[in-house]
Amino acid sequence: MKKTTALAIFLVWMAVLSFFWLGVSSSTKAGLAIDDGYIHLVYARNLLRGHFFEYNTDEPSSGSTSPGWVVLLTLFGALLGPLKSAWVLCALSLLLAGVGAYFLTYQMLRTLNPDNPLAEIAGAFAAATTLTYGRFVWNAFSGMETLFYSALIAMIFGAFVWELRRGKNFWLTSALAFFAIWFRPESFLLIVLVPAFLLYAGKLLRRRTLYPALVVLSSAVFYFVFNLLLTGHPLPNTFFSKAALYSGTRWDYLAYTISLFWHDNPLLFLTALASAGAIIFAILKLPKEILPAILPYIWLILFPAAKFFVSYQEVHFGRYTVVIIPVLVSAVFVSAGAILRKLPRISIWIFAALVILPNILLLPYWAKMTAKTVEQINTVHGECAKALNTLVKDKSQSVALHDVGRIKYDTDLPVVDLAGLVSNDVAQLIWQNRRRIKYSTIGFDSLAAEIIAKYKPRYAALSVSWFPYLTANRLALKRLWQSRQIVDATECIPEIEIYRIKSFNLDTLQNFALYGRKFDLQWTINNLLPDIKAYLDATQYGDSAKRAIMTSFVREHLEQQYPCFENSLLNLARELVSEGLVEDGAVAARLGANLYPQNAGFYNILGVYTSNKGQFDLARKYLAKAVALEPRSPEYRANYS
Repeated sequence: MKKTTALAIFLVWMAVLSFFWLGVSSSTKAGLAIDDGYIHLVYARNLLRGHFFEYNTDEPSSGSTSPGWVVLLTLFGALLGPLKSAWVLCALSLLLAGVGAYFLTYQMLRTLNPDNPLAEIAGAFAAATTLTYGRFVWNAFSGMETLFYSALIAMIFGAFVWELRRGKNFWLTSALAFFAIWFRPESFLLIVLVPAFLLYAGKLLRRRTLYPALVVLSSAVFYFVFNLLLTGHPLPNTFFSKAALYSGTRWDYLAYTISLFWHDNPLLFLTALASAGAIIFAILKLPKEILPAILPYIWLILFPAAKFFVSYQEVHFGRYTVVIIPVLVSAVFVSAGAILRKLPRISIWIFAALVILPNILLLPYWAKMTAKTVEQINTVHGECAKALNTLVKDKSQSVALHDVGRIKYDTDLPVVDLAGLVSNDVAQLIWQNRRRIKYSTIGFDSLAAEIIAKYKPRYAALSVSWFPYLTANRLALKRLWQSRQIVDATECIPEIEIYRIKSFNLDTLQNFALYGRKFDLQWTINNLLPDIKAYLDATQYGDSAKRAIMTSFVREHLEQQYPCFENSLLNLARELVSEGLVEDGAVAARLGANLYPQNAGFYNILGVYTSNKGQFDLARKYLAKAVALEPRSPEYRANYS
């Protein structure tokens, strides 16, 4: 790399990072944009205290999908402190990702044509495009290993192509791949791909790669042993807990991910698709020993395809697939450098300007999104942690959490992890019940109740929208605190409420399950809505006395049949609306308003429903009633205003 290229990459990195940091620091206190980032920080902090991969003291667990990232945070944290170490490492990882894009682009162009005069400048433009890709830069404030892993992948492929072209023994490639396995388990895809290409390429390449391949395989063995020692299973907890909820063929994830890259930069995305195919076609014409150079672009296609079967792609701006960006950008500028090498040099400048300009125009938007997500974590999770520090006097008492990162980091209380990320036993319980809970709110609430009954936490900090049935259970839970709700939330960070657990009896905890223990929302809709509609039909044209008699009868009948019916009905109305069954949700809300006229939630749903129908006078009456009943609710006040 020339000095001018290195300086240009450094200046672009500094400018973008400063722009984002200014946006965050001017809007909120410094923090991380993802709650999961704090999970790594807790492991790193405990490692500094002498607790080897323990989230709760004396409870080893593999809740960190990236043990290597935890070790880096620990080393930097010894000098800078946990939070600052995350900022510094993520910032440096962004720079390394840009350098990785340069390195891969440069080496590929030299492989296709050793005398290509555009190799250096094409690599520089690839780095600049990577460093200005807003969705990618957002991860520099996440505290996660995403950027570092993406840099490692680009470096691995760059080293692979360089050693392939130079006839070396792939020691650099194997060393980088050895470490990559400890940063993301997706690295195992490389172990499958590389031997396939090398076996095809001939005996000479196989002899050169035998020992380096054994080095990489040894890392994989160590990784499995590491998890076995911590949990008794070869894979981390995150596999069992997340795959239980999101695994399976989900083509909507594929469509969503394609839409992300398309909306970010249509020219870049279309050019990348065409470029990957063109590069593979060009390499196929080269001598057989160069054939494995197509590996980066085979990976570019297979990596996101494989992720669609095990990961939820819509969370955190698609952070599970942004690791492909340096390789994707490299494909664009490799093809551009190969095609434009005989044209005037200005041609690649024009092409680069067309590709990079959309990235630059979107930087203010992504800086705003970064500031907003950091603010959301600070507001919801940070304030919840402060409240817990005030409410919980005995620091040995445990708290049940679904988001276990920031709250654990700020309170250091023992946690009962309802998501199973940092708890070995809970992860296995979720995996065993995966059919029961997949895409089913009631099933997930019921399993959470079982976890609480088993581990007996004294407190719980839960999201009402994630656990609507469990949090409605006033027989077992007493609400102590409620977070401020962010009306314009962009990353689905809901409000959190703190509860004191009053009963650990499983039947009491699970009394929200309508019609007994049926754990499927559609089942509940099919069986409960006929009763609701029959009631409305019976009272629609009757006189007031008949309505009063019918209301009293239906209320007694339903409350006998469905324990805690008021809260269950409110949650059902919310579920119906969120599932797109707006008319049915309004039916449930009307019944609730008739049966429980002091519950503001029903009036709020009806107010929003009638407003969307254009019935503004009626909507104003409903929403005014909701505000009058619960004047402190930010949601109701916002809807009314």
